[in-house]
Amino acid sequence: MMMRVQKPLRTNKKNINKKKMKRLLIFLIISTPLIFSGCTSHFEEMNTDPNKVVEINPSSLLSPIIYNTTTSGISRANGFTHELMQYNVPVVSRSFGVHRYEFDLSIGSSMWSSYYRNLTNINDLVNVATAKSDNNSLAIGLIIRAWFTSITTDVFGDIPYQQASSAEQGILQPEFDSQETIYLSILSDLEKANTMLGNNTNAVSGDLLFSGNMGKWKKMCNSLRLRLLLRTKNVVPGAEAKIKEIINNPATFPVIDNKQDDAILKFTNVSPFNNPFLSARYRDFSEDFGFSTYFVSKMEALSDPRFYMWATKSGVANSVTGYDGILSGYDAETIFQAGRFSSFVAALQSSSQIGAIITCAEVEFIKAELALSGIISSDPETHYKNGVVAAIERWGLLTPDNYFVNSPATYNGTLEQIIFQKYINYLFTDYQAWFEKRRTGYPDFPLTQFMDNGGVMPSRLPYPPQVSFYNQENYEKAIQSLGGNDDINKKVWWDKK
Repeated sequence: MMMRVQKPLRTNKKNINKKKMKRLLIFLIISTPLIFSGCTSHFEEMNTDPNKVVEINPSSLLSPIIYNTTTSGISRANGFTHELMQYNVPVVSRSFGVHRYEFDLSIGSSMWSSYYRNLTNINDLVNVATAKSDNNSLAIGLIIRAWFTSITTDVFGDIPYQQASSAEQGILQPEFDSQETIYLSILSDLEKANTMLGNNTNAVSGDLLFSGNMGKWKKMCNSLRLRLLLRTKNVVPGAEAKIKEIINNPATFPVIDNKQDDAILKFTNVSPFNNPFLSARYRDFSEDFGFSTYFVSKMEALSDPRFYMWATKSGVANSVTGYDGILSGYDAETIFQAGRFSSFVAALQSSSQIGAIITCAEVEFIKAELALSGIISSDPETHYKNGVVAAIERWGLLTPDNYFVNSPATYNGTLEQIIFQKYINYLFTDYQAWFEKRRTGYPDFPLTQFMDNGGVMPSRLPYPPQVSFYNQENYEKAIQSLGGNDDINKKVWWDKK
């Protein structure tokens, strides 16, 4: 059926009265200035979207930055670190098993994308706070950027940093910075942040961690400095002196010294600040994985109350206690039954405690190691016990009276024991357990004949494929610094012995 198109109406010019046209023209000439002067006097008001943010404030940036960076770390802990570091093992693992040290090329894509997406917002926070002379918000921005950058460079090694997030300046292919340059920069930023915090009256809103308490931010700042200085003490000139300065001057350089000041994002589970696993299917979160036999045996030997809070009993228990694990590094042809092994309890999907950045327990374990090595003059056993108690109490539990009487927990004066307790404390904490394994060699995990890479735990992740595609020239330069290929066994700057 054909559609009939209606023709536009035409004006018959002959019907227009010439006198009326003349009057209309005169009216327009006279009134036009009045019309435009009347409009332009309120032009800005009439053409402004009342729902559009005209000016960015630090408070509008801070909440999403804290939430997104923290949940990114939790996601990578559960999606990578837990498997690599023998916390848990997938029940089906046919290929590219992280627990077998088999990595595909895109294994680091999620972390890479998350970092550069969040870095843009963090840099905006730093720039806006600088423009407003808001030193408190600026210091917080420097702390978050240093923390998140340290994770990313420890994962990959050299990464774009100084030129990153500079698309508005026309830099679409940023150069890679050496890890040494990056570390020196972020350590300097943390030192600067410590001097800024609390020295003006700028109120901070949108702070999901400490509700604007600058004293707690200062403790987090110096605790992170301790973590990074310990990691780099063999390669950063004067690192040990800086460590001693922090420890010996708590008034100037306070650190987290009680669990009330832990840097933990406490999820409210009121949208949008939900535990990131709240909406996941229980099978995806728990039943498709099982705690490793290594982790189960170690935690049961300690009779550690955290394990019984975290773990389900086996579907078909073989052990006397009812807790069974999966051997990490098993044959790729093996398939286990979902829900058969001890795994995460459902309560962890709504827990407010999994969002740890750095805690009192970690600081105590750092002090224990420093005291054990003679860098600071205090009792390593006291720090070790303080760390264990703080780590257990963080979960709302009490340390059993006989915990340290039990042989595996009795202080034995070894770094291995300190790092193992640190390892337990790192559950759900980004990549920190992996970094510590690379730095110290502990924990000493059992290996199997089915593990790839010669049974050697990789030292870094390969750059994601999109990096070589979109930033090929600078990617090639970064690869040359690794010896010509994107080698997962190439040690990062601080890890070179």
